Amino acid sequence: MGLKQKAMSSILSAKRELSDEAKWDGFYMVGDRLCLPTGQLVQPQQIILAMALLELGAHPDVQVNSKIGRIARKLNELRSIP
Repeated sequence: MGLKQKAMSSILSAKRELSDEAKWDGFYMVGDRLCLPTGQLVQPQQIILAMALLELGAHPDVQVNSKIGRIARKLNELRSIP
């Protein structure tokens, strides 16, 4: 087993459920990421960007596209911070 596989194995063994309520079935935390029922691991900045896109989605214009670009650049900066 490679180093990356060992690390992922130890992370997966440390998953934390979010709630006992049925509406949260399939959601859990793996390290610092949220695991969706689809198995996709998402970072906090991805959730923030998705919420921003949902809020802005009803107003497609140049100003909104500019704001999305600014948000994406800021999130990219946050991602590079250790």
